[in-house]
Amino acid sequence: MLLQFHPNLENKSVLMNANRTNQFSYPSAFSRNIGQGTLNLSQQKKLKGAKIALVGLGGLGCAALSNLVRAGVENFWLCDFDVFEVSNLNRQAFATAKNLGDYKVDAAKEFVLSVNPGANVQTSRKKLDEKLAKSMCNWADVVLDCLDNPYPKVVLARAAKSAKKPLVFGSASGVYGMSCMFACDRNEEFKGKGSSTIANNVSDMEKILKLPSYGEGLDKAQKLLKDGWECKSVLGTVPNLIGTMQAQMAINCLLGKPVVSVPEFLIFDASENGFFSIKRLG
Repeated sequence: MLLQFHPNLENKSVLMNANRTNQFSYPSAFSRNIGQGTLNLSQQKKLKGAKIALVGLGGLGCAALSNLVRAGVENFWLCDFDVFEVSNLNRQAFATAKNLGDYKVDAAKEFVLSVNPGANVQTSRKKLDEKLAKSMCNWADVVLDCLDNPYPKVVLARAAKSAKKPLVFGSASGVYGMSCMFACDRNEEFKGKGSSTIANNVSDMEKILKLPSYGEGLDKAQKLLKDGWECKSVLGTVPNLIGTMQAQMAINCLLGKPVVSVPEFLIFDASENGFFSIKRLG
């Protein structure tokens, strides 16, 4: 028996997709977040209205964004200048064999809207500079550093500190990764039981990590950090775990819950027994 093409088949497919989108309901989509020991309705509403600036859509950024979207956050400003390459497939959740060469921010926005059609997603398809960093930090409630090079991390950290916005740091290489919260003086909005350190911590990322750029202007900092951090390999599970931890810290910060805050870092090391530890740096 021969299968014949039906002229209305394509139209029916479009209608089915439209109907699926029309079936989306925010309360239903994120209802499993609500319950004893997880979130209450007020907390879910706060996540819905939160504004997240996320810079870097590699392994860390894909994982962090995916978890924040599924937590019910609806407002994002995403920044990455890069396109997907075949070497990204081992760790970057939005990378596929079909979208190699596509801009990462475009794939990220498409993913967010595929989960929550009502989300608001602003994208910047360019390298982070001082002006863009300031704009993103001034706009956001929480800033996520998912970058893999030291100089743009410094640019973002300085902008977040100037804007007095909490910054969630993340880094991954090989089988090792770490994350923590760099937070500046803030009003009572981000203070809560067990999280007073968020408002009181005014530590400097460059000082804590002993970067040579500490105390220098951005022009000199760029020269000092031009060689970057060499990362020849990274196991895909590592940035995905760290990115997930960054998302959780952002959620906890928004809801006034405890976070791992500098000078303490949450460390993941796949070569050590127990995998996770908290270490004091600086």
